[in-house]
Amino acid sequence: MRTTARLCSTSSATFTEDEARPPLVGVPYALRHAAVSMWLNAGVLARQVAQWAGHSVNVLLRVYAKCIDGQTG
Repeated sequence: MRTTARLCSTSSATFTEDEARPPLVGVPYALRHAAVSMWLNAGVLARQVAQWAGHSVNVLLRVYAKCIDGQTG
């Protein structure tokens, strides 16, 4: 834990915020969002997608309803 804290404090003192930010920081979320959207649009049952994504069906549909083809909102 101390090494991480030291590294973080050293990074912030040495690099600008943009330089210290890892280039792939948003990629895991973007890939996850793409996968969930693709599964829903491919016709995979919402309860199965919710299980894979670790959501309840209610949360899944609230967050991803706008990503399902033919839905507005």
